[in-house]
Order: sequence, then C-alpha cells, then structure tokens
Amino acid sequence: MADMTRVNILNRVCVTGGAGTCGNRIVESLLKKGATEQVISLDNNESSLFFQRERLKRYKAYSCSMTDILNSIELERIFSNVDLVIHCAAYKNVPMCELSPNSCVDINIRGTENIISASIQAGVSKVLFTSTDKAVNPTNIMGASKLVGERLVIAANLLKSNTVFAATRFGNVLGSSGSVLQLFARQVRQKLPMTITDPNMTRFMMSQLQAAELVLESADKAVGGEIYITKMPVLNIGKFAEAFYQLCSEHSLVSSEYGSDSYEIVGARPGEKSYEELMSPDELSRSKDLGKFFVVLPKVYGDNMYADTNLKNTYNSLQNAQKIYNSHEEAYLDVTQTKEYLESILSDDSIDINTI
Repeated sequence: MADMTRVNILNRVCVTGGAGTCGNRIVESLLKKGATEQVISLDNNESSLFFQRERLKRYKAYSCSMTDILNSIELERIFSNVDLVIHCAAYKNVPMCELSPNSCVDINIRGTENIISASIQAGVSKVLFTSTDKAVNPTNIMGASKLVGERLVIAANLLKSNTVFAATRFGNVLGSSGSVLQLFARQVRQKLPMTITDPNMTRFMMSQLQAAELVLESADKAVGGEIYITKMPVLNIGKFAEAFYQLCSEHSLVSSEYGSDSYEIVGARPGEKSYEELMSPDELSRSKDLGKFFVVLPKVYGDNMYADTNLKNTYNSLQNAQKIYNSHEEAYLDVTQTKEYLESILSDDSIDINTI
C-alpha cells in the first residue's frame, strides 16, 4: 500500500485524465485518504466528469475542470495553484490510435509538451507521467507516442526550473475501459464465444486500486529523472479466459463446461505484441531494484547517470536489476492462481461480474 502520509507534503494535486479509469481511482484514493488540501480532476470528457462530480462533490477537497490538455493557456492557469500534477490523460486504445494516428500524436505528445511547459511556468513542484509497457520497443503508434512522452518528461529535468519530472510505467489495468475483462464479460452475457487474439499471449495485469496506489507511491518517491516500473503478476491469455469462464460458471452466467465452443481465436490486432516488455535491454544497465518497483535512471545525464546529486544519493547504494522485465521471461499464473487473482481484483475494485 502507498504511504499516503508522505504524499501530503504536496497539498494541491491535479490529475489530468482525472475522470478516466485510472485517473478516477487516483482522485478517489487521494480524497478518501484525506491527505491533500485540494484534488483537481481535469478531463475533457463532459459526461464522465459530470458523473464523477456527482459522486465526489461531498469531499471538500474535490474540484474539477473540463479542460483539454491541448489548451496550454488554461493548463497554466489551473496549475498556478498546484503542487503535484499526475498526468494520466492520453489516448490508449491501440486499434483506435492506429486508425487515428494524428489525433494520438496530438494528445499523447503535444499534450504532454503542454503539461511540461505549463507546469514549469506555473511553478509546479512535481510532475509524474503515467506510461505503459507499450512504450518499450513500440510496435504501434500508441506505444511510440508514449515513448516520446516519457523522453520529453525525463528530459524536462534538464530545463532551468525547480519542477521535478518523473514517470511510472505499468501494464494492463483490468476492469478499465476497453479492457479484456470488460470484453469477455460482455461476450459471455450475450452468449457469444470469448474472442481470444492468441492463447499463448502473456500480459502484465493489475487492479485499478493497485495502479492508483503505485502511481501515488511513485509520485512520492521521485526525485527527478526516474522511470518507475511496477512489478506485477503475468497472466497467460488462454488461461485467463478459462479462469474467467469458471468464475462466470460459479455466478451462473454460463451453464456449460469450458471448451472449444467457449472461445474463438481471432488473431493479433494491428500493432499488437504476443508479450509485453516493461524494461528494455538498453535500460537494464541503468536500472535498480527497489523491491516493489524497478527504477530506470535517466540516460540524458550522459555517461555519468549520477550527475544529479539527488539521484546519486537516492539510488547509488541500491541493488542493480538482474534481468529485463518481460512477460515471456516471467512465470505466469496457472488457471487456479489466475482465478484467485481475478477474484481479488474484482474485490479490490468493487466490480460486480454480473454487470461489468
């Protein structure tokens, strides 16, 4: 669990993409812990922001702003009274970004540039960029745009400002909008076979609650220039489908045993990998093992990665990472373990399998 007592040194927090799945959970976590004076949820989705406001307006610390991250002037105005920016706003759906690459670049790259600039101009203390495994050796426009976003954020520490910039990188958040959990649940309810891209695919997966807590812990730890990599379980897609089907059977959503008629193999989507990478071979030599996290230290400081005194004092004595972090290189959960993990995620995120 994130140590929320330390996050309160940053009393005013703005979460971009605050009405999205991860952003919303981060906003809720901050409000429920009561560690912050003000939490601003910034989003351009009118409906999602409206319903979030209805749920959370009882918290005195909550406020919201219907703002697009391409609006640099408005960002600077909002950030003028903010200590910490957690940047979650992004286009994240791989197939949709492949269909609309210009829009993906606008939001994920130009929007991130605006966040950096506005944060510096407004004197924000710290900015944390939320990234994805797909930024490592990207094979699609979404991953490539998030890689550029990471590089922009890390390099921002070289600019003449007092703002600390860092990033956190994690895998799939189950139950988030468009996730495989939602897809399978909808297909099961409609008596359709679950569509599996490739049963041998492996994925890093975590709950919304876990993602929110680890983002907040990354924000707390960051001294500037790091990319935090969250350690998480690896799931095999074929075993995930079988475990999910068993869970549905226990809830009387299906009446038959799991078999070949329960799923349909449809093949990989454009730009999709069969495995996920959270650390590249290039990053291994400058990565440290923090137990719950790996941390990748910045390349932009040149040959001496500890040119920054804060980085040296914080990480010099820690153990080096021993191998790259790749879902095909890690042991994945068996069907029983996957089912137990799914049940824990549904409990963590208060998800009703009957209605997801």
